[in-house]
Amino acid sequence: MKGAGWSAISSTTMVAMITMVAMGGAPPSEALAPASRMVHVPAGKSDLGLVADLDVDLTEVTRSQFGSCMPCARGGTTFGTDLRTSNLPVGGVSRPQAERYCLELGKRLPTEAEWEWIARGGTKRGGNPWKDSRDACKFAVVQHPIEGDGCGYWDFWPVESLRAGATTQGVLHMAGNVAEWTSSTENELAVVRGGDATSASAAGIFERRLVLPASELPEVGFRCVVNSVLLSSR
Repeated sequence: MKGAGWSAISSTTMVAMITMVAMGGAPPSEALAPASRMVHVPAGKSDLGLVADLDVDLTEVTRSQFGSCMPCARGGTTFGTDLRTSNLPVGGVSRPQAERYCLELGKRLPTEAEWEWIARGGTKRGGNPWKDSRDACKFAVVQHPIEGDGCGYWDFWPVESLRAGATTQGVLHMAGNVAEWTSSTENELAVVRGGDATSASAAGIFERRLVLPASELPEVGFRCVVNSVLLSSR
């Protein structure tokens, strides 16, 4: 059940957003994912602990999706109003804001163990989607050694781009684009996982940083998860 403060986005608006992104000279786009689109990741044991059956957002939360959540945005700030960038991942939101967004959809942020399990494709053997870091930009939005940030675009990419870098279950942009909040905390600092558009390509899914939960970093976004048993009982 969506929260009372949630404003719907019509299918017509979705089409308009996709069209405007294509016209604006942004990086390649494929489609704008509905906020509720999720994929299943089976349970298992990661290096960080046991992980239950999960359903996870296929993509990072977009600026338009976050902007439609009225209780999530801080006072005076709007997200997703520029149709040319609405399909880009939202960044610059604190962990409490990300948690509120997920809660409004009956979801939550993943723990660090869950995040890594998802990024590895539900197996301890999984790693970055490239074999040679020089080819990273074929699979993830990271810093290109010659072209620069965002694989040469100097920006983030639409959330359904670079499907070649998807996990086994089809989850997109775990290795780059924006780094992502987790619900895990270490020494009162929030754990952020994954690379972003400014990251050295060798790091990818293994990049880890500790930041203040109230930080609003432009390169840090998020996605939501829900325990599969909860989703199936709705």
